[in-house]
Amino acid sequence: MNEVKHLLKINSNNLTEDTSTNTQTLIVPTGLHYMSEVLEDLPKNTFIDKQVCGVGGTTLAIKSKTNYVIAVHRKILVENKYTQHPDILIEVLGEISVNDIVEQVLSGKNKIITTYDSLWKVAQALTELGLLGKYHLLVDEIQNVIREGGDFKDKVCNYLLDNSCKFASVSYLTATSTERKYLPEQIKDIPYLKIEW
Repeated sequence: MNEVKHLLKINSNNLTEDTSTNTQTLIVPTGLHYMSEVLEDLPKNTFIDKQVCGVGGTTLAIKSKTNYVIAVHRKILVENKYTQHPDILIEVLGEISVNDIVEQVLSGKNKIITTYDSLWKVAQALTELGLLGKYHLLVDEIQNVIREGGDFKDKVCNYLLDNSCKFASVSYLTATSTERKYLPEQIKDIPYLKIEW
């Protein structure tokens, strides 16, 4: 839980901790509108409840120095972020092969954005390169796995939750509050960060 404190760009008095629930609450000062104004990077191995859409959680990951695999629930989100950052991101959609991913990683890009469905290909490519344990996984819009799992194949949801631990770390990001008691078994005990704007 101390990791959040070390990532802060604002006064640490804005961060409170409830050790009985493994939950931290970060109060964002008035006038700040983006996560990049508050944090250096996303906290790892944490469920992040940002509570508000459009505050730049994914962008913070893209612009950080950390090697990231960003998994999102819709193809259009992959395309949108790739269009904004083609010089930084490797775009992984259904038609790309594992070999193509390997070649693009070898070209020097260290950020990968993929759909939940194609995460297995990214993991396979990074495993072949011996780099899986050096990449951090960001599961964006995690509420789609938690609440709307029926929209995805069980195999996709279970793969995502069961294999996230193979990465160097994982951050689960949502703007849709999910109480800890409703989190899947695989992630219900991880630290929980609530950001209040």
